[in-house]
Amino acid sequence: MNWCFRRSVHLPLGVHLNLSKHGMGISAGIRGARLGRDARGRRYTAFSIPGTGLYARHYTQQPVVQRHHYIALIVLGAFVILFSLVGR
Repeated sequence: MNWCFRRSVHLPLGVHLNLSKHGMGISAGIRGARLGRDARGRRYTAFSIPGTGLYARHYTQQPVVQRHHYIALIVLGAFVILFSLVGR
């Protein structure tokens, strides 16, 4: 049995910060229709029937090249932080 964790923090203008065991995501929209990015960086569109618990989430495909650029930026940022700490 897998345990899941999900919590949503509501911000003004229909923006939600979505917290899960994988990290933090963000979404925006109106009740029943939202656009967002999950904790793993995947973009999605979500539709629901309010009050029923029924919803559908569609992930948009991203070219593999973009994901590699995202990983490269994270690695580059880690090196910049590391070298700035070593230089002190």
